[in-house]
Amino acid sequence: MNIRNARPEDLMNMQHCNLLCLPENYQMKYYFYHGLSWPQLSYIAEDENGKIVGYVLAKMEEDPDDVPHGHITSLVGNGGDEEEVGGGLGCSFRDHLGPLWGGS
Repeated sequence: MNIRNARPEDLMNMQHCNLLCLPENYQMKYYFYHGLSWPQLSYIAEDENGKIVGYVLAKMEEDPDDVPHGHITSLVGNGGDEEEVGGGLGCSFRDHLGPLWGGS
């Protein structure tokens, strides 16, 4: 499994993954909004064939009077070994997002 930053060309497959896995579904503008606002906080997981099997969308809170912090707004794993997808995504996102959010 490969985990990398999401790119604009991934958005349709991310939405498809969302439609397959979650009861609440997002319009494409939601993915564009995250990609434009916080491009460094969107990741995808792809299998050995390059098929997207999971993604995470995260955002930073932007209140200047608040301590900087972020939120994962959507975390989806679809297909493959559930433990590998879920554990791999969760650990990778923690490792990538923690420093951006002021954590370790």
